[in-house]
Amino acid sequence: MVEGNAAAEEMRAVVEMGRTAAGSDTPIAVEVGGADCLDNPTHFQTLLEDAEKPLYKDCSNFTKLSATIKLYNLKAKYGWSDRSFKDLLKLMKDMLPEENLLSDSLYAAKKTLSTLGLDYKKIHACPNDCIMYRKEFKDANDCPTCGMSRSKTNTKTKGVSRVPSKVLCCWPVMLVTYNLPPWLCMKRKFMMLTLLISGPKQPGNNIDVYLAPLIDDLKELWEVGIQTYDGYRDQSFTLKSVLLWTINDFPAYGNLSGYSVKGYKACPICVDNTHSSWLPKSRKICYRGHRQWLPLSHPYRKQKKAFDGEQLLDLAPKSLSGTEVLHRMQACNCVLGKTKEYWEHLHIHHILDVMHIEKNVLESLLGTLLDIPGKTKDGYTARLGLVDMKMRLELAPYAVGKKTCLPPACYTLSKEEKKKVCTSFIGMKVPDGYSSNISRLVSMKDLKLIGLKSHDCHVLMQQLLPIAIRGVLPKHVRIAITRMCMFFNEICNKEIECIWYVKLSCVDRYGTDGCTPLRGT
Repeated sequence: MVEGNAAAEEMRAVVEMGRTAAGSDTPIAVEVGGADCLDNPTHFQTLLEDAEKPLYKDCSNFTKLSATIKLYNLKAKYGWSDRSFKDLLKLMKDMLPEENLLSDSLYAAKKTLSTLGLDYKKIHACPNDCIMYRKEFKDANDCPTCGMSRSKTNTKTKGVSRVPSKVLCCWPVMLVTYNLPPWLCMKRKFMMLTLLISGPKQPGNNIDVYLAPLIDDLKELWEVGIQTYDGYRDQSFTLKSVLLWTINDFPAYGNLSGYSVKGYKACPICVDNTHSSWLPKSRKICYRGHRQWLPLSHPYRKQKKAFDGEQLLDLAPKSLSGTEVLHRMQACNCVLGKTKEYWEHLHIHHILDVMHIEKNVLESLLGTLLDIPGKTKDGYTARLGLVDMKMRLELAPYAVGKKTCLPPACYTLSKEEKKKVCTSFIGMKVPDGYSSNISRLVSMKDLKLIGLKSHDCHVLMQQLLPIAIRGVLPKHVRIAITRMCMFFNEICNKEIECIWYVKLSCVDRYGTDGCTPLRGT
């Protein structure tokens, strides 16, 4: 533990480094940790002492600091009011042995936590997502881009009120520490909430405006670092960090990367070589060419009738490196940049969240199998799209009097078969905490599943759906759906065996070059 003047000198060094990094007279440590840290460095000494003092005599489980943090964590987790938390502190103070060190008021607890730097900062933003009122715009009253007022207008007095038009308060941006073991890094207590972006609508492509404070912090952590105290070694060190990648769904991928994930070139891997075409009757863009990722001698490449009537012998395109992407972006006029000094050299920049993909796939699959209105992908316009592409003409819609009928496909279920599927879901029982009660999610009246959450879709896709469809679909359809469920099951495992990697890469019968058959197959 740092003694006497050493604590003051160490805190002074931290503050001086913060002033140098900020390039201003206002120290970062003062802004983040409290305005009294520089003038009263004994607060840092007090914090270290609270981390070592037992809560009461002979207590080995809790210190004064750890007890306060754990209780405040419960308050935040279960949404306790300040009044109830204050009464709880008083009660526990009386229940514990005499001369215990537990804070007896909410003010004392907050004062202890504020020394840790666990505060937050509200930043006003333009309602049109043009700028954030920080740095050179800190004292501005109107947006310099669109001219919108920073504050709301009082309808009664027709004057400007002090209420800001927009404050960060809704959409979360979290950071995950990746130098922890895989079984710890995604735990809630190791995630850091860095931003809350205002709602009710997401900022879309203007998310750059709201990420500016985070990007500034990341640049500081990469270039300068911050002085951090190591309680285990009882010493300070310079902490640095690097942003490895982002984890998001596909629309957010476009917002963060700046690449358009809509239109004729929506694939960020194929880019200019994306196989796409416009379907006028269904008014959608159709993406094809998936067979180019198969091995060169794969039989699917030469089949015509089963696909779009053409053979596909093209090689799979290579994804652009970070340097190539940066070179292309240099010609663009970007007002707010997304790049960092090391970003172009990373092998992976953005990762798609498998839970989002899994949920979307399952909802589309169940919507199509159960023919749920608004969810099915096999409707009238979809059949007209097949006619436009001259594919599966036996599924083309036809007229019967004044009605239009759709021929049943191999995956079309009758009403009785739909009831069997829904009844199977109702009869399934899983261990406590494994998932939601599936039977409550099934509507026998409408023959559909409602209120599915991401984890429910995860369990249904990987475990329950293959069981529910065993007796109602043709064999080749069942096998295709089951193999897709097995694919999601394998990629969600903590470990992927080499033999499964080969199978998931569609080269189970071919060599790594896609041409040479493997021995024994």
